[in-house]
Amino acid sequence: MNVGQAIQRARSWVEQQAPRIPGFHGAFLAGSLTRMAPETPLEPWRDVDVVMLTTDRDAIKDDRLELVHDGLVLECAVLGDEPFRSPERILGSAEFADNLAAGVILADPTGELGRLHQRVAVEHSRRQWVQARCEDNARVAAKRLAQARKALEAGELPAVLMHFYVGTVMMINLTSISNASPLTMRRCFVRSGELLEAQGQADLHEEALELIGTARLTRGDTERFLSHFDEAFRMAIQVKRQRVHYDFKFREHLRPYYVDGTREMIEAGRHREATFWIIGFAYQAWLVLLNDAPEELQQPHLERLVDFFQALDLLPTTDWEARLNRFEALLAKFSAAATERIRDNPALTG
Repeated sequence: MNVGQAIQRARSWVEQQAPRIPGFHGAFLAGSLTRMAPETPLEPWRDVDVVMLTTDRDAIKDDRLELVHDGLVLECAVLGDEPFRSPERILGSAEFADNLAAGVILADPTGELGRLHQRVAVEHSRRQWVQARCEDNARVAAKRLAQARKALEAGELPAVLMHFYVGTVMMINLTSISNASPLTMRRCFVRSGELLEAQGQADLHEEALELIGTARLTRGDTERFLSHFDEAFRMAIQVKRQRVHYDFKFREHLRPYYVDGTREMIEAGRHREATFWIIGFAYQAWLVLLNDAPEELQQPHLERLVDFFQALDLLPTTDWEARLNRFEALLAKFSAAATERIRDNPALTG
């Protein structure tokens, strides 16, 4: 399957689902596929991100949908339409601006998404909007930092790690946003590293790897941890009974997305960056095994997961106050680097 075929299958699925969503207002493609040529081969483990909009508040979904349609892995968000009626709000949104600038519209019954795309595409690379998106993303990162500190004070260590992990994504994506480059979750550290190295700021990338604990890992380390994660994730899926954070991501059909998607980055020589992709899911697997697995099945997997998080210094015994202080200092550096890049980037206008 290539990208063009995947988009057509996604469009077909949207056409089937639209009548079932009260107040359906339209749908568009999100993620890296929006900037790929239609003939580009698509790995079978890749997922395709779809955003559906509704005018009915009761039809909005808190969690995303994960499913397989016609051999295609789909992740779908059902959101309210209100933010998408303002070009200014979308142009200032780090999450959606690039998707609407690319403008792969899957359904548009009123024509409003098409008109929104035209406006966003024209102004997407203006400095004022790139700066606004960086500030938007930095605010989210700072909020996650504050939440991590609050959780630390309350002794809620799982929440500390979750907020640290998501906040780090927000911080690292400042590099892509300042270059008006598409965002990516899976490859966020890879993409930021490529851009920073090209800008002569490889030292900033190394600091980010130090922050998440992967700077000194060897390829063999990452491959071993990936193998252990794969085994733990398989077991966790089998025994899972209770909900976890990002529960919609805990599905058997997504295992290749995590495992093969990580392996792709390892084989490209980015094993340190690749490790970040499995940290959150490995921690979810740890919690599931602790909560739901019989004791005799827990031990070998838990020992390996502890080994993984110990190597990254992301355990409950970690000096989290110092770690979060480092995060705050590095966020300031990334924000400053983004502002400098916006000023000097010849590809931007205005």
